[in-house]
Amino acid sequence: HVHLTGRGDQEGSAKKARMTSEEIVFTKEDEGEVKFPHNDALVIKARISNAEVLRIMIDTGSSVNVMYKDCYDQLGLGANQLKPSPEPLYGFTGDAVIPIGQVRLPLSIGDPARQATTLADFLMVNGASAYNVVLGRPAMNNLDMVVSTKALMIKFPMTSGVGTVRGEQYTARRCYVKVVKIGVTYKRI
Repeated sequence: HVHLTGRGDQEGSAKKARMTSEEIVFTKEDEGEVKFPHNDALVIKARISNAEVLRIMIDTGSSVNVMYKDCYDQLGLGANQLKPSPEPLYGFTGDAVIPIGQVRLPLSIGDPARQATTLADFLMVNGASAYNVVLGRPAMNNLDMVVSTKALMIKFPMTSGVGTVRGEQYTARRCYVKVVKIGVTYKRI
């Protein structure tokens, strides 16, 4: 689900995360209320375009950012904003998916007091998913994100300190159950 908030425009320049002189480290305190033991995915919420988007999986193994069509439709963006996609996406099993197109949208992480924003390119995919978006290395690198899967947390440099985003463990577990159900539906032998 997405929650529409704030202004509906997409104008304005992207703010690039700037380096800080402060070191980015993860401590025991960063683990907060994470339930252990776990191997949960890092799932966050962020602002994309004019909406708060839930169920965003952080995937350090992905070379692209992916947005699922249902999410795109909920954002209220038209097909006229999509550009052709250059090539198919390949998963680690070799399966190919042909994207519907690609779109560049503003992406903001963090809370309003400590927020970083960039323009992110998303490949649009039509298919069943427990997630709305998969954020891969392009957005992560643009925002200088540092990820701790153990603490289920992201940190990123700001001009004045370090911003943080906490993962949503309960949501990650619900998404995992949904992914398993989707997988059973599409199981091929």
